Amino acid sequence: RLTKHARKILNQELREQILEDGAHFELSPMYHMILLQRALDGYNLLKNNDHELQDIEHQLEKTIQKMVDWLGAMMFGNGDLPMFNDSTHGQAPEPSVIINYARQLGFTPKKAKLTESGYRKLKAPNFELIADVGKVGPSYQPGHAHSDTLSFVLYHNNEPIIVDRGISTYEKNKLRDEERGTASHNTVVINNEEQTDVWGGFRVGRRAKTNLIIDNENVLKASHNGYMRFGCNHTRHWKLTDSTITISDEVSGVAKSVVAHLHFHPKVKIRRIVDCVWQLSDLTMIVHNCIDINRSSYLYNVGFNLRENAEKMVIYFSDKLEIQFKT
Repeated sequence: RLTKHARKILNQELREQILEDGAHFELSPMYHMILLQRALDGYNLLKNNDHELQDIEHQLEKTIQKMVDWLGAMMFGNGDLPMFNDSTHGQAPEPSVIINYARQLGFTPKKAKLTESGYRKLKAPNFELIADVGKVGPSYQPGHAHSDTLSFVLYHNNEPIIVDRGISTYEKNKLRDEERGTASHNTVVINNEEQTDVWGGFRVGRRAKTNLIIDNENVLKASHNGYMRFGCNHTRHWKLTDSTITISDEVSGVAKSVVAHLHFHPKVKIRRIVDCVWQLSDLTMIVHNCIDINRSSYLYNVGFNLRENAEKMVIYFSDKLEIQFKT
């Protein structure tokens, strides 16, 4: 009876929860690692014991390889993972630990293309950028989703520059609402409203839908309709060369306010050189077409109930904005 029950559950859940590119369907790197570790444990048990679940062992083997490949594709050169959606530090083993465990069981990360999960990586000798151009998911219960369409994370020389702040609580309170909100991510807020209606701690109502326009190795362009109720549409264009990343935003329609948010890692030292030109540690940021730039502080989350002070920029513009990061 236990064998029959295990076969039924695992057959159904492995097919449902693991997407075609290997991501866990809640689109949280933290939960991906937790589920991958447990899948590896299950495979380890089956591989080293007598059982009547050969079909499940084979299915786990194929699924784990896809999950390992996705994890490898999402890792930065220094082994970090972006903290997209409900993710934080200290709740899962480090990615390197998971990869080493997988290798012990015969799973070596292979080059993988990020597709169905909606994440994309742009990479050059000095830069790594991961963008979120996917849908809110899973569609029927996106309890761990954030309002973060067209957000991104940027590393330079294996060091974090622009980060996702992650989460620090699962309490249903204002802090959780804030951490899930659009302004807590590296994207654009129009009319001081949310792209996607995140509420009730683990609820999502009206949600932004993305349209992928260009999806090349070093060029990415996408738009979303989360502000069409105001007659506005947001399009973002990322372009990567060996020494420069250019991020261009365009907002169509008439808006009362248009604001881009950038969250910097606590270790990043920010210094203004001249108007619209900033030094970010050993990286230069040039902002074109902005109306105003405000520096403020925010709390970067390093675990549940663990936060560090860091800086962010709030960039006001009208319909077009261009930001360049140069070595």
